Amino acid sequence: MIRRSVARVLLFDERGRLLLLCGRSDDGAAYWYPPGGRIEPGETPREAARRELLEELGIDDAEVGGVVLRRRTRFIDGGRRFDQDEWHFVGRASHPFVAASRLGDNETAAVAAHRWWSLVELRGSADRFFPEPLDALVERLLAIARGGA
Repeated sequence: MIRRSVARVLLFDERGRLLLLCGRSDDGAAYWYPPGGRIEPGETPREAARRELLEELGIDDAEVGGVVLRRRTRFIDGGRRFDQDEWHFVGRASHPFVAASRLGDNETAAVAAHRWWSLVELRGSADRFFPEPLDALVERLLAIARGGA
């Protein structure tokens, strides 16, 4: 069992779309998840979230706000078992441009298959999204951004 802590960013653009990366499960099915990664020793979760945006996506000017979800999850990926403590921050990108900044990284394919999703598109897709239920979380965050509850 691999135990780790990760920081992820629910990153929205100026149109309220959410940036997600595409992965493949062991059976080949597509799934989508927010950018982020392992929290390094000595790093705060927010520092890790900002570092991961830069390393994975070349984004260094995003506003990273507060924690909107904290969860612990267990899963199997690539035959390895994970026990993961996750910190999910909300963020805002000043532009929708994404560039893989670490060529050769094991997430290069996921970053290459990135997509900005609207809430309607999330709800209309047959793909899997993490964290679950992502559409309900996105709806809540968009309502807060519009000044609702």
